[in-house]
Amino acid sequence: VSLLEEKGYDPLAYRFFCLQSHYRKSLVFTYENLDNAATAYKKLTAKVAALIAENEKKPAEVDAEALAALKKRFTDALDNDLNTSLAVTALYDVLKAQTNAATKLAAFDDFDRVLSLSLTDAARAQIEEEKKKAADAAAAAAAAHGADPEPASLENNPLLTPFISTAPNPPAAT
Repeated sequence: VSLLEEKGYDPLAYRFFCLQSHYRKSLVFTYENLDNAATAYKKLTAKVAALIAENEKKPAEVDAEALAALKKRFTDALDNDLNTSLAVTALYDVLKAQTNAATKLAAFDDFDRVLSLSLTDAARAQIEEEKKKAADAAAAAAAAHGADPEPASLENNPLLTPFISTAPNPPAAT
């Protein structure tokens, strides 16, 4: 794994790559396959980030019945001879489920206790990175025009909108 890190690969992308194969089958390692897994992992974290933003914008209660159905699909996959590739498919099934973002995030958090992919942590880090980029861009634009950057300039970023409050005392992030 340290060699992969030296080459710029995220260890979690490698874990995602490994989970896509059943333990009884040979894992065909190529950098192309690892690149594909890394791309899929980034896309998955981006979708989780969108769910986090949606949940912040429109909070909802977790639908216990829908969550139980999603957990059953995941558990059934693992009960089938520890079929992690099918368990990864269950992650994507969560995205397609006809339920609210809070329920989907609860499922991702539950599944992550087994898969250890840190999807919500990676998504939150991605959101923070986007916030920083937006703030840096606003500061650079303001500096170019000789003005102070205004916090309102961040409100136009749809990924950040749910996290930006114009209230005097915004709620603490969870």
